[in-house]
Amino acid sequence: MSGDNQKEEFVYSPCLGVCVIDDDEMCIGCFRLLTEIQWWSTFDQEERKHIIDACAERKKEYWKNIYK
Repeated sequence: MSGDNQKEEFVYSPCLGVCVIDDDEMCIGCFRLLTEIQWWSTFDQEERKHIIDACAERKKEYWKNIYK
């Protein structure tokens, strides 16, 4: 049996419901860019995974810069 029959994991929105968009058009709740929030429903699962990874990096950078 091949792996082709496995269901792709659904990637949910990382929205926390505390949207605050900063000057760089990034939400400091979920760390998505405004365009990523606007177009989330149109992205496929692979694109969503990429965005989630990018959000994790943005979050690290954000907090690193806050506590300089």
